[in-house]
Amino acid sequence: MPAANQRISEYVLEQRLGGGTFGEVWRARHHVWADQLVAIKIPTDPSYIRNLQREGSALHGLNHPNIVQAKGFDPYADPPYLVMEYVPGSSLRPLIDSRSLTPDAAVAIMRQVLSALAHAHKNGLVHRDIKPENILLDTEGRVKIADFGIAKLVSREGL
Repeated sequence: MPAANQRISEYVLEQRLGGGTFGEVWRARHHVWADQLVAIKIPTDPSYIRNLQREGSALHGLNHPNIVQAKGFDPYADPPYLVMEYVPGSSLRPLIDSRSLTPDAAVAIMRQVLSALAHAHKNGLVHRDIKPENILLDTEGRVKIADFGIAKLVSREGL
């Protein structure tokens, strides 16, 4: 199990941000450049390494302002890891639960979500796990789609 202050590649784990079926996500800081924050996904069980490989492969080259970017990936390290862009803020879930989302804000969020999904689909990738927890909102209100762990690569004709 990952722990605070553990080093993964050139990053030091700081805080567990969350966890799901396939692993845990940690906020980490570069060991030299202290201002460089990232999110690192680490599988919690060896049987989930395949999902990490799928996600790392899916995110590689999928450049879009509304999709979390991959920054590093080593499915053969001990532990295996995927380094991603850190998104300060929260998921869409708290806004839904608090019922504080206005119709205009919901439309603005969904436009960004749909733009990201259209880009992924254009590149032959289906996310397959869109839910409020995987829609991240940064402190400026920008949307980032995360968690491509069960994404499926399909032909463009299949979309």
